[in-house]
Amino acid sequence: MRKARILLAAMSALLMTAAANAQVMVQKGDFSVGAQFAHLKLDSDNSEIMLLVNPVSAQGKISQFSPFFEYTYKDDCSFGARVQYFSGAAVLDNITIDLLSEGLSFDLSNLNTHMKRIGASVFHRNYFALDPRSRVGIIADESLSFSEGRIEYDNSKPGMNYSTSGKLNFAFSPGLVFYVMNRVSAMLTISMANVSYNTVKCYTDGSESGGRSKFAARFGIDLTGINFGVAFHFKR
Repeated sequence: MRKARILLAAMSALLMTAAANAQVMVQKGDFSVGAQFAHLKLDSDNSEIMLLVNPVSAQGKISQFSPFFEYTYKDDCSFGARVQYFSGAAVLDNITIDLLSEGLSFDLSNLNTHMKRIGASVFHRNYFALDPRSRVGIIADESLSFSEGRIEYDNSKPGMNYSTSGKLNFAFSPGLVFYVMNRVSAMLTISMANVSYNTVKCYTDGSESGGRSKFAARFGIDLTGINFGVAFHFKR
C-alpha cells in the first residue's frame, strides 16, 4: 500500500505538470498500431492455475504478447482493441487440489503445469503531455477483456489430465509514453486495479471432474502487471 501511495502521489504530480503544459500528444483522427509485451511471475493472486490449489511452494512464469489497434476520436482520447496471447508454465510443490463442486480433494507433489490462453479486449486511453514538445507523457488505460485457456498437468500420480479456464477482467493501468521518433512511441504501463471473474473446469480421462468459480479484486501496484509496448502512429 505504501508503494501504491507513492506511485499515486508521483502520478498526481505528473498530471499537474501535464495540466500546466496543456499540450496535445495525439490529435483527433490519428490512429496507431502496435504491440505490448509482458513477462509475469505466477502467484496465487494472479493466475487461474493457482485457483484450485493451496500451494506450499510454487514457481513459474507467463509470457504475453498483445497486438493492438487504436483510433483517436478526439485530442488525447482514443479507443482501441487488442488480441492477447498467453503462454506459461509452473512447478507446484506439495499442494492440495480442492474441487469444490465435487467435494473432492487430493495431494500432489512436483506437479508441472503448462498453459496457453488467448483473449481479446477493448480499451480506452487518455494522454497527458509532460513537455512543451509533447514527446513525453502519461497514459491512462481502462480495459475490458475476456480470455479462455487450457492448462495441462504433468505428474506421476493419477489425477487431473487438464483443465479449461475463462476470465472476464476489468483493469485500470496508468503509465508513461515516450516518442522515440516522430511516429514511433514506446510505453510502459502498470496495472493498478483489477476486478475479474474466473472459472476453471477440470477433466480426467475426457470427463469433467470438478471446478471452481471466483470473483477477485486487486487494488494497488501489481508488479506482475507490467507491460512494455511500442506503437506506430499515423496522422490524419
